[in-house]
Amino acid sequence: MKVFQAKYYYEILLIIFCSLIFILTSVYIYKEPNINLVDLRIRDAMYQFRGGKYGFWFIFFRLVTEFGFFYFVGVVALVVAISVRFDRRFWYLCGITVFTYIANELVKIIFLRDRPIKDLQWMTEYSSSYPSGHSMVSIVFYGIIMYYIYDSLFFKKKAKIILISIISILLVLIGLSRMVLGVHYFTDVIGGFALGTIILSTFIILYKAKIRITLIE
Repeated sequence: MKVFQAKYYYEILLIIFCSLIFILTSVYIYKEPNINLVDLRIRDAMYQFRGGKYGFWFIFFRLVTEFGFFYFVGVVALVVAISVRFDRRFWYLCGITVFTYIANELVKIIFLRDRPIKDLQWMTEYSSSYPSGHSMVSIVFYGIIMYYIYDSLFFKKKAKIILISIISILLVLIGLSRMVLGVHYFTDVIGGFALGTIILSTFIILYKAKIRITLIE
């Protein structure tokens, strides 16, 4: 048990921490589904920041948010597939990503939270608001890619730091894009990131365990 805890120490901590965040966020929005001080303040700040529609920030964040849509995720997955020659890493990535999409839809059904004011949205979304699917899927999909880069022998240390930093910034921007475009509240994004990180950390534990078993055999 001590060996298990030591080997997966950071992943276990992340699962515990993000579980608490998700539970607290879920309770918070369950008590006040559409109107709470935190969401309103951040929503208004985002609306002031973005300025007028079709300006620079609209174009910028409209492009950024595309990185979280299923078709762009599919393109990136294909690049990964070619890079790893369709080995098990690609199939793990696909399987966990599809699982995350399904999990997100199921959780959305439980909460059925309304989106922010429709007239202030800069794009059209039809599903319920909590948790953010873009945030949840992106943290899992791109998080797995970051882990593959970190675990790879192909990239040098400096290249790993650069690539992981770029993807990390992209993840933050994807979360921001959902609020700037007016399709999600702050708590939607936080809930999506938290639940996605739980799935990501669980995957990394299982992935490490499988590699260890393979090496032993």
